[in-house]
Amino acid sequence: MRVAGFAVLLVACGERGESTRPIDIDIDAPTLSDALLDFEHCDSPVGTAAITAAHQDLQSQYSRMYVGGFFSSSLPLFTVRPFFTNEALTTVQDVIDCADGRACTDVTGVGFVVHVTIERGAEIGAHPAEIRDSAHMWEASGTVTLTDLVYPQGVVGHVAGSIHVESADPQLTIDGSFDHSFCPALVNTDLF
Repeated sequence: MRVAGFAVLLVACGERGESTRPIDIDIDAPTLSDALLDFEHCDSPVGTAAITAAHQDLQSQYSRMYVGGFFSSSLPLFTVRPFFTNEALTTVQDVIDCADGRACTDVTGVGFVVHVTIERGAEIGAHPAEIRDSAHMWEASGTVTLTDLVYPQGVVGHVAGSIHVESADPQLTIDGSFDHSFCPALVNTDLF
């Protein structure tokens, strides 16, 4: 059963002396956070990432990003943990397993995980990042530049930016951009 509330909107119309009128407000309508805080599934449509990679254990293009992160307990730090892949994963466990090199279609070339730690108040801009492939065969360093960050605290949260990696050992180049919401079940976990 739908419960509706009424609110009174006072309209000041100067010298005309018009009165107030009731406005119908649906107090049971789901809020944005109610509708989007799904702790069982992660969604990453094609286009949440546009990444080009050059390395023998990576695919040449990545079009999906699943993103989590965690807050430091002692300092005002937050670690963003995106996983870039082309896999269409639906459950949280599928994302964790794939990012950790388990249970994906192709163990090599499936994707790579990025770790970026940022300080509150200095979110926007370039940050050093650590990158590893999902099969745990190599690690490299690079830069992630954030252009938008909404912390996932009581809301889904959002992150956008770009990544750049040039490494001689391993010989690796990664460039591209990303723009997606956090997966609520991957926030405050250190699982991949």
